[in-house]
Amino acid sequence: MHPPYEDPLAHLEQARDEYETHRRTCRQCGADGAPCPVAKLLRRAYNNAARAARPTWTAATPQVTPASGPDGVAGG
Repeated sequence: MHPPYEDPLAHLEQARDEYETHRRTCRQCGADGAPCPVAKLLRRAYNNAARAARPTWTAATPQVTPASGPDGVAGG
């Protein structure tokens, strides 16, 4: 198990590197071109790291539409 990362992009880079290194060096992955179970697990770890590295959007940002003023009241 990997330690928690302060920087999600560093975790993403490490997960990608581990996946690519495995795919290059694994006999089973190289034999038929299909990923072995370990490669699938590493790919899942990479996908999770990519998901964690995405920026998060919050619903706290007020939405101002053309029909409403800055206080959210129509015509205001």
